[in-house]
Amino acid sequence: MLNKIKLANKILLAILVCFGVFATSLSVYSDWRNGDVEKENLLAEVGSRILLAGKASHNAELSQLLSEQSQSLSQIDEFEVGEIVEAIDENGLIKTAVLMNSGELEFKTELQEADEMQEKKEQEERERLARDAALEDPKFSFVAIGDAETYGSKRGYKKELSKVLEKAEDERPDFMLFTGDLITATGDPEKKIKGVIDLIKKYHNNYYIAFGKHDLECGRVCVEKWKEVMFGQKIEKDDPGNMFHSFNFENTHFILLSTDWPQKHSIDQAQFDWLKQDLEGIDRTKIKNIIVVQHVPPITFFYKSAKDCHDMSCDEAMQNKLLNLYKEHKVDLVLSGHEHAFDHKVKEGIHFVLVGSVGQSSRHKGVIEGDIYSLVKVEGGKINLFAYNAKNNKLVRELEIK
Repeated sequence: MLNKIKLANKILLAILVCFGVFATSLSVYSDWRNGDVEKENLLAEVGSRILLAGKASHNAELSQLLSEQSQSLSQIDEFEVGEIVEAIDENGLIKTAVLMNSGELEFKTELQEADEMQEKKEQEERERLARDAALEDPKFSFVAIGDAETYGSKRGYKKELSKVLEKAEDERPDFMLFTGDLITATGDPEKKIKGVIDLIKKYHNNYYIAFGKHDLECGRVCVEKWKEVMFGQKIEKDDPGNMFHSFNFENTHFILLSTDWPQKHSIDQAQFDWLKQDLEGIDRTKIKNIIVVQHVPPITFFYKSAKDCHDMSCDEAMQNKLLNLYKEHKVDLVLSGHEHAFDHKVKEGIHFVLVGSVGQSSRHKGVIEGDIYSLVKVEGGKINLFAYNAKNNKLVRELEIK
C-alpha cells in the first residue's frame, strides 16, 4: 500500500512538473510574440523561467499563495540581478531571496538571522549602558583608622581611640576599616582583643581589619584568638591561619593583606599567589574600583624606614612583584598604617595613603601631628579621601584619588 502511495505521488509530481514546463513555455512564447524576448534567447528564457518556477512552487496551491502573498513568477524578470524579492521556498514558506545571474532565486534565511543578531547586539548594548548607569549610582563611604597599638583602661589609648571612633561615626560611614596595630597583643591577648572589638561595636557593627605586627604579637595564638573572638571560628592544627581576605562592597573590590603573618613586613609567596588569583577573578563589568589595605605600605614613604627595614624595602623582590601586580590590574588606592603618620604618594599611577594614627607620637619629622583618621567617599567611579584631626575636627587634607 505504501509503495502504491509513493508511486502515485511520483506520478502526480511528474504531471505537475510537465504542466509547469508547458505553462512556462507558453508564457515565454507569449512574451516573444510581444517582443519582450529575443528569438535567439527563447530557449534560454524558457530554462530560466522553469528554474524559477521549480524554486518558487511545486503545486497549484503554492502558485496561488505566491500570487496572493508574494511577487508572482511572471513579474520576477522585471527585477534586476541582485535585487531582493519575496518568494516561496520548497517548503512552501515565504522567504526573502536574491535574484541571481542564472535566473535562480537564492533564499536568504541568513538575512533574518542577521536581523536577529543585530537586534541581539542592540539589546546587549542597551543592557551594557544600563549596567554602566547602575554602576554610576552607588554611593558609599568608609572610615580608615590607623595604629592605636595599646588599649587598656589604665594605660594606652582607650580614650583617644574612643574619641576617634565617635568622631568617625559622625560621618555616618557604611563601615569602618582598620589598617592594623589596634592592640599590642602581649600579656592577655584574648582580653585585649575582646576589649577593642567591644569598643568598635559600640560605634559600628560593620568593620574590617588588615592585621599588623602588634595585633599578632603572640603568633599563632593571636591568630586563633582573633578568629575566635571575631568570627566564632576555631582553626585546626593543619590550618595555616590565613589572616587575609577580600570582599566586594557595591561597585568596589577590597583586598585586606596580612603583611606581618607569617612573614614580617612583607607577604609570602602563598599569599601573593592568592592575591594574583583574586585580582584576576574580578569582574570589571561590575567592579569599577579596587582598593587594597595592608598594614605595612608597599612603597617607601620615609628614608629612615627603608634604612631600618621598617617598611618592605628589605624584601625588594616581593615589593617589586606587588607593585607590578597592582599596576597590571589597575589598583586605584592602597591604604596603610604602620608609620604613625598621614601621608600621600602616587607611584605607577596608583595612590598610596598612610591613613593616620591614634594616640601615637610621630616617628618622623615634618608630618601632620594629631589623631588623624581618613574618610573615603566612593561615588560610582570616583574616589575622594578626606583626612580629619579628631581632636579639633578640622580637615587637614583632601585628595582626589580618581
